[in-house]
Amino acid sequence: MTPYNLRQLNLMIDRINRYKKELIGLWGLIKDLEGLLNALENYDENWKDEFQSNWIELDVIYAVALDEGISFEDSSVKNDAFQTVDILKEMILSEIKGMILTDDKNL
Repeated sequence: MTPYNLRQLNLMIDRINRYKKELIGLWGLIKDLEGLLNALENYDENWKDEFQSNWIELDVIYAVALDEGISFEDSSVKNDAFQTVDILKEMILSEIKGMILTDDKNL
């Protein structure tokens, strides 16, 4: 993994943490993750596809809440979003861990 891609993954983690601390909203998280995913260079397309499938769930949660006039602070919206965010975070952390283990083997 390149240092550039590692930075993008770390920025994803940062945005997720900011969302969970309520420093950014759901829409901001969705847009940030989309941009950071698209910024990954020469990255495993299968991983990106799986990440995008989970990321789309956040977009659906946002769209349904918006369409039905449900507050994004509503516990059901937050719970659904947090569950999806936890999946995304685990995917990212697993990638970072894999990169660290690979780099250690190459030393």
